[in-house]
Amino acid sequence: MDLIPHHDVPSFLDAASPVLLRDEARHNLIYGICATLAEAPDAFPEAHLWTVVSQGEPVLAMLMTPPYNVVVSKPVDPPALAFAARALRDQDVRLPGVTGALPEADAFAEEWETLSGAARRLRMAQGIYALRMVRPARAVEGRMRLANAGDREVLVAWFDAFVAESVPEDAPHQDAEGAVDRRLASSGGFALWEDGEEVVSMSGFGGETPRGVRIG
Repeated sequence: MDLIPHHDVPSFLDAASPVLLRDEARHNLIYGICATLAEAPDAFPEAHLWTVVSQGEPVLAMLMTPPYNVVVSKPVDPPALAFAARALRDQDVRLPGVTGALPEADAFAEEWETLSGAARRLRMAQGIYALRMVRPARAVEGRMRLANAGDREVLVAWFDAFVAESVPEDAPHQDAEGAVDRRLASSGGFALWEDGEEVVSMSGFGGETPRGVRIG
């Protein structure tokens, strides 16, 4: 096996697509980070993009935007996770942690623990749902509209509150103003629900995959 670095998003996605397209929903975070890197290169101070290749075929995709965790895909060949951990360790790459679906995140963390001697712990558990069918919602008061620059104040306040409630204190926190401004200027955005003249709820969308988009 070989660990291949990629120096830009197009070359990474071209190489990693056979791995990522096996499960777009599972790999939505990798796609989303790539979209941010393409649309707002200054969003992260640095970015690292890798694929693992075995017998000429990609078997694993990974990326890292410090200070955030390395994000791992589901491997086509499970031993690729241990190989990747060893290769990064040999290159003296510093990892703040690992993010991914199960069991791949656990497998990578277990190998890294063995190599580094650092005790692993679960800092945050999340889930992702794949939408297969849309069912009409029951009637509710109000209407949805897309947010615009005039909504920036409430968007920043609610984004800040969401991060404070959902992200552990010892994890990297996004700057709310920068995140909102980038989202408003990107192919993604925010949807607001208004009841009368009052905005009562917010949802974000972005991080397009080849056939979908992430909503949260």
